[in-house]
Amino acid sequence: MIGVSLKNVSLEFRACVLTFRNSSFCAVSTCPTQQEQRTSLHFEIWDRALIQQLRSSDRDLPKTEEESWRPVTDGVHVFSAFITTTVEHAIHVVSLVQFRDSNGTSIETPPLVCAVRTSGGVTEHKARVRAVWTWLEPRLKSAFILCPAPANYEGEIQVTISARGSSEGLSLWIPVHRPPEKSEQKCCAVCVRPIFGPAISLWKVAEFIAHYRLMGARNFYFYDLEMPNDMKVLLSHMQMNGVDITVVPFKLLVDSSEVHAQGQMAGLYDCMFRSMSKSEYFIHVDLDEFIVPVQYSNISALVYGVEATSGADVVGSIVVPSTYYCAEYPLNVVSMQHRQAHLQTRIFNIHTGYIPSDDVTKYIGRTRTICNAAVHTVAQHCGHFVSVLLLASVARMNHYRRCCEYTSFDPVKRWGITLWTPSQLFLDDTVEARADAIEKELAIMGLHSVLRSTSGD
Repeated sequence: MIGVSLKNVSLEFRACVLTFRNSSFCAVSTCPTQQEQRTSLHFEIWDRALIQQLRSSDRDLPKTEEESWRPVTDGVHVFSAFITTTVEHAIHVVSLVQFRDSNGTSIETPPLVCAVRTSGGVTEHKARVRAVWTWLEPRLKSAFILCPAPANYEGEIQVTISARGSSEGLSLWIPVHRPPEKSEQKCCAVCVRPIFGPAISLWKVAEFIAHYRLMGARNFYFYDLEMPNDMKVLLSHMQMNGVDITVVPFKLLVDSSEVHAQGQMAGLYDCMFRSMSKSEYFIHVDLDEFIVPVQYSNISALVYGVEATSGADVVGSIVVPSTYYCAEYPLNVVSMQHRQAHLQTRIFNIHTGYIPSDDVTKYIGRTRTICNAAVHTVAQHCGHFVSVLLLASVARMNHYRRCCEYTSFDPVKRWGITLWTPSQLFLDDTVEARADAIEKELAIMGLHSVLRSTSGD
C-alpha cells in the first residue's frame, strides 16, 4: 500500500488529497479529468503514426467470415449454426428472440421449423427455442434455436429457420459448423465483444493483442458491429504478419437498444463455438481488460496449473478478480518520455486493491463444459464441472478505465472498498518489464516502423 505522491497528479485529484488527506474518501470533481484528456492526446499521437503507416502500406481489408444476421420474423433473428453439446446434443442456431412485448409482458414465441439440408435431401423438424442468460430484459434476448443433428453423417450440412406455414427464410441457408471433439490446443482463444464507434484507439488495440499473445493466446475473434475502417486495416495488417485473427461481420438488424450490450452474448456464444476447433479454453474480455497471472509465466501455464491443482476433470472455468487502474490516478511519469512506446501497461502503474465482487470479474472458460454462459462468470456449467475462483495473488485482471463516474460512496456501498483514498492504492512495480515485452511483441507483429518513427530513433 502506498501514500500517493502529489507530483504530476491531476489538479482535481491533488486538490482533493490536500483537502481531505485524513478523510476516508477522495473523489475527482470533473469527468473526464484534465489528466485523462492529456493522456488521450498522447495516445492520439501514436494512433496518427500508426494510421499513417497502415495507410502507406496499401493494406486490404481483413479476411472475414461469411455469416450475417438474418430475420425469420420481426421477433426472431438468426446468425450462425454449430453442431455441439450444451444441455443437449443438437444443431445450435445462435439467435436473438423476442420473449416480451413493449409492456414487458411475456409472449409466446411463434412456432418455428428447422429445415436441415444434407447430400441426401432436406428434412423438416419442429424447432425448439432455449433462452440463455441475458442481462436485464431487452426486447430481443439471446437464445438457441435447436434442431436435430443428422445421425452418422459427416458431410456438409446447412440449416434454415422459418415460421411454421411460411415460405420466407427457406432460401436463407446457414452453413452448419461442426467443431471436432478435441481442440488443437488447450489455451486460448480471445473473444472480444462487438466493436462499434469511432472512439477506438488503434494503438490500444495493438497493445491488447500483443499482451494476450505474450500471455499464450493464439486466436483472436473480433465482431464487426460498426468497426472503424482504420481498425479493419490494422487487423488486416496483423493477419498478414501471422497473427491468427478472425473478423466476424455482426451488423444487427435492429437498434442496439433492443438487445443487451450490442448483442454481446450472441457474439460470445458464436466465438465459443467457432473457436472450439482451435482452442479448448477461451478468454472473455473487453479491449481495456488485461488478465495478468501473478504466480505463473502466462495464461496458458495458469490453465495447466489450475487443472493440476483443482482437477482437469472438474475445471469448467477460471474466474479472475479485477483491479482498477483508473485514468485519474497519478501516472508513471518516466514512461511519458518521448523515446518509449506509449502503452497503458507502462503509463498506468497505480491501482486499487482487488474488488471482491463477481460483477466485475472475468473468466477463462472451457467451452465444452458450459451450458449457459454470462459476462462476468459462467451462469451454468454442464454436469459436474465447476468454476474456480482465483485469489488476486494468483492472477488478476487489470482494468484500465475511467473511474470518475463513481462517487465517493458508490464503491464502498457496492464492493466495500474505496477508489479515492490515496493510502489505499497500490504501486505495480512490474509494469516496465511487461511493457518492454509488449513493445518487442508489437515489433514482431510488424509495427516496428511506427515504434521507430514515433519514438524518434
